[in-house]
Amino acid sequence: MNAIPTAEELDVLFREGKLLRIGMGSRRACFGIPGTKYCVKCYRSDDEVKEGKYDGAKALAASVVREIAKARFDEKRNTSCQEYRYWKKLKERLPHDVFAVFPQTLERVLVASRGWCLVEERLENFDGSEPEDFRTAYVAADDKGKKRLLSAFLRLIEQFRVYAVRLYDPQNLLVQRISDAEFVLRIVDFEPATRSFLPFDSMLPALVRMKTMRRARRWLKVQLGIEMPCIAEPLDDRDPISMSFSVSDNYSQHLAVVLASVLVNNPRSRFVFHVLHRNITEENQVRIRQLEQKYLNCEIKFHFVDSSVFEKFPIPKALEHVTQEMYYRYLLPEVLEKEERTVYSDVDVLCVGNLNPLWEIGLNGNVLAAVSEGESGESKKRLIGLQGDAPYFNSGLLVMDLAIMRSERSVDALMENTSKYANCIAWPDQDIINITFRNRILELDPIWNAFDIAGRAMKKRVVIRHFANASQKPWCNIWKNTSWPAYLKYLLKTPYSNNALRFVWGHIKGFFFYGYTKKRVTRYLVCGVRVWRRKRRA
Repeated sequence: MNAIPTAEELDVLFREGKLLRIGMGSRRACFGIPGTKYCVKCYRSDDEVKEGKYDGAKALAASVVREIAKARFDEKRNTSCQEYRYWKKLKERLPHDVFAVFPQTLERVLVASRGWCLVEERLENFDGSEPEDFRTAYVAADDKGKKRLLSAFLRLIEQFRVYAVRLYDPQNLLVQRISDAEFVLRIVDFEPATRSFLPFDSMLPALVRMKTMRRARRWLKVQLGIEMPCIAEPLDDRDPISMSFSVSDNYSQHLAVVLASVLVNNPRSRFVFHVLHRNITEENQVRIRQLEQKYLNCEIKFHFVDSSVFEKFPIPKALEHVTQEMYYRYLLPEVLEKEERTVYSDVDVLCVGNLNPLWEIGLNGNVLAAVSEGESGESKKRLIGLQGDAPYFNSGLLVMDLAIMRSERSVDALMENTSKYANCIAWPDQDIINITFRNRILELDPIWNAFDIAGRAMKKRVVIRHFANASQKPWCNIWKNTSWPAYLKYLLKTPYSNNALRFVWGHIKGFFFYGYTKKRVTRYLVCGVRVWRRKRRA
């Protein structure tokens, strides 16, 4: 029987107890109709009211019991009638692809024994099983499945926000499997009105949008324990952009800020982030990986590096802020053995634009692409004995052709040159890269690695700001630092946002009093004026 049962037929089925209960809410129950593809929703009967709330552990509130009794036959107040009227409006004004999430068949009938009821098509998976609710499906899914479910949820919420659709109960979302690998989200129960401070708020599109987003955010936090991810834009079909970093545990927060800046400014691109490290704690790895849940277009992979390989490599005393992690970029051709190209970046940078043009740039047979240090690089060339007109390049941002580097055994060459020139290099990894790949580095436009001074001069075009100067690094609290507000903007979008207040307070204090040590000289400044200076003994 494929026809919708009449009110009389439903009344008989209810009285004879031939309907199979498949769901129970605080007010309404849902029953499958035998021999048909339909189900019926209606207010609880008196006996069902006595069963209590959901699992029977708690009695229904007295106000809910009174509402059921008063609204059962009241067409204006009955939730099923309200739902039916709203469903008809949505069917008229929503595009077909947006309306597809709602029941495609919905009929209102007045049953003598149960009051106003809704009859709708019953949902089934492709194999005939019952669809799961969203929370159950999410908890059971693997990491990839969780991303797909969240992405679908966000697209749906964004569509509802755009069209001001009232979805105040995200727990009513079902995951309907249409094949082994594919699914769609469906809504089987929705309340067009809800209790609120403003009784008419569901009539105002702006308030509907706010409430829909607020309810979705709260539901994700309470039910799934995750923050509301950024709204997922349609991703392009290009391969993921590979980006690589080498950091110590102390720089975990700075790494998260860089990743957030990349993802915020490239919402339609896919990314695979590779992090080379020797000591990033499990706790910090978990926190950084939380970005995968907030920004669904990325994957973060951590690669442990054996630090003993680099213990004998030089670290100049003048560079007090650097560690052996600066050498880890040498290993990228071997660590990323299945990748043809990667973009290496330091973590004292912020991305403020689209990275696709950088990723797609042709290297024309060169091993690397980098930004020249210009006139300031000439003195560094002389220090390491480089001759000729080729510029000296900054190693803070590198586009690396990993395939060529593997074929030419570049890792061995970099290691050998580091040992060979250990006594004459001032900028260890950077000098060695310039020596090893002399005349084989493509010069990039400075917008891809704008040192802070240049960044201010070209701020309308800059894509990557590099805070190469120690006093301009965002975490340096010296009074003249101007980079920290931009850093704070992205810090608030990371799992380390709870450190924001301490970060701001540090800069406020630094404006009035700041102390630092550089090249074994300790200095203290008050309101930017040096008041004390002392040289440490070697």
